[in-house]
Amino acid sequence: MTEAGASTTHTNTGPPEVQLGSLRLYFSVTILECVTDDADRAFHELVKFSQSSAKHLGQSISSTVIAETLIGGPGDRFEDGSTEILADLGFDGLHAIARRRQATPSWLKTGNDLLDTHHELTLTLRRGRLVAIRSDIMDATKIVNWASTLSSPYRPLLPEILEGTFKGDGKMLWAQGVHRRRTTKPDSKSISGGRLQDVFDATEDFSFALTAMRLDYTPARSDATLAGSLTISPERSHISSRSLPDFGSFAASTDEALSMVEKSLSGENPPDPALPGYARRTSTLSGVLGAFDLRVISSEEIASHNADDRDLLETHAEFLRESIGEVHGNPASAKASLEICRDGALQGHVVLNPTTGKNKFTLSVGLGKITGASEPVCRARDIIDESDAVSIYYESGHMYTSGQIFTQNLNPPPFQGVQFEDFSGFDILREKPKASGDNEIHRRIARGNDRSIFSWIVDYFSDGWLICDDGSGEVADFLHISNDGTLSAIHAKAAGRSSLNRRISVTRFEQLVSQAEKNVATLRDGSLLAALYPGRIRMPACFTDGKRVDDRSEFLDQYRMRTASDRTYVYLVQPHLLKSRYNEAREATANGYSTPDAMSLALLDNLLSSTDRTIRNSCDQLFVVGAI
Repeated sequence: MTEAGASTTHTNTGPPEVQLGSLRLYFSVTILECVTDDADRAFHELVKFSQSSAKHLGQSISSTVIAETLIGGPGDRFEDGSTEILADLGFDGLHAIARRRQATPSWLKTGNDLLDTHHELTLTLRRGRLVAIRSDIMDATKIVNWASTLSSPYRPLLPEILEGTFKGDGKMLWAQGVHRRRTTKPDSKSISGGRLQDVFDATEDFSFALTAMRLDYTPARSDATLAGSLTISPERSHISSRSLPDFGSFAASTDEALSMVEKSLSGENPPDPALPGYARRTSTLSGVLGAFDLRVISSEEIASHNADDRDLLETHAEFLRESIGEVHGNPASAKASLEICRDGALQGHVVLNPTTGKNKFTLSVGLGKITGASEPVCRARDIIDESDAVSIYYESGHMYTSGQIFTQNLNPPPFQGVQFEDFSGFDILREKPKASGDNEIHRRIARGNDRSIFSWIVDYFSDGWLICDDGSGEVADFLHISNDGTLSAIHAKAAGRSSLNRRISVTRFEQLVSQAEKNVATLRDGSLLAALYPGRIRMPACFTDGKRVDDRSEFLDQYRMRTASDRTYVYLVQPHLLKSRYNEAREATANGYSTPDAMSLALLDNLLSSTDRTIRNSCDQLFVVGAI
């Protein structure tokens, strides 16, 4: 008795041929593009890879090839007439290999006599420089990984090709965030609906890149075999549709898919995406120009690393946040020069230059001009070089992060909660009094020669009841209750530069936003009293109408008297944001100019608008305080 799908008239010494006419296949193919001049030789390299995969045991007990067919060109003949189908559709080659695999059932320990028997098939069709692979033996990830190696004559399709080749109403999507990791924003999301093009949110969704989508695909030809529900995985170079009744239908669907891909590849630019607005991964540095800002890895992202690495990485990230100045881009390349400052003074530059690999980018990191102490500049260079600690934003709309470059459609509405105040007489480069330990910091706030931002907060919120909560486990740097019962949580950070020409910097807000989002629920869920008791600080800094008092008792009494209708605000105090540069950037945006400050302001608008949404789930409003 012959194996199912095998020919009984095969006379060669090898395994019998796969009887193509007996196949009934689900349309699910990984598409690769040949990147060498010899497409015939490349196809035979792919055949050897398929043969090797069929013999690989993995977790199996045995693996035996039971049938194989190789048709190298249109002149080859095959006894069941399937060759005519291939020739009519213009295919140049076919390889089919079937195997019998035996493995211990997943619910049994190894070494038992009971075995499951599986029959699996890999079918590869080649037309020109494209191949389509349908396989039970190896999944799309394995195929793409092989094609991404330097020695492979193939490469996966660029994601932007599959994102735009097939059009139709979006029915479902899966997306991965390329934004900084936040507890208040998902790392990934999946959405279903009748037409997903109509539910895109420009404020929240632009920082998600599609990993897969399902479309209701309507082909141009009414007699097309490939139609209806089509699932596309751009990162895996994979498309799938439905079960087909015979080999001819499968070959016709493959032909239609490859024809569409060939059309997209022949265009001067990638096709417009089927689901526009989402971040798109790019594989070339062409057009990646004008670096203007940078962000440092967040504490939430660090939390996902190995426990042994977290403390050191957090220390490194904190050093970068305190040291990074302005980013200067090149209008003709992706190279960026990053200022390294300490205590507001420029020490030198670190040069960042993404370079292209076959399937990933590498960030080359070097030293630029040293203008002060070399130690902090060298330390910043080493930290960036040894970790994926920074992401770079470009005026061209691109973002480099963790070896990948994405294009983003950033067009947020202006954030309305910005106000500017006078910090004259205060040191905007110092967040809090210079002291050792939480208790000593609290003791020195607004005393003696303290002109830190903490001292400014005491002066600005001089009416009502104000307590400092700075320290490990803090709810906010300060909490304030006004005479009308309004509760304000105040988070503050020092400016990076005191120059009246300092540019807008999103980096200066990243940690402030993270702290505000992390603790905002405490302000509304009834846990604030518990968070303030027992006091971590022996003698916390407390003020009533601007005068220092002994303890928090007056503040807590006022808090207990608040009603449900009393308002709750969150303030982010960051004097690095300068009113003159803010207004210039806002005017440039209104006039359609893409200056570095205008681009940074767009990023900041998006960050603050998104944070405001989170804040309003628990509080009334978010305010940002910049400097006049």
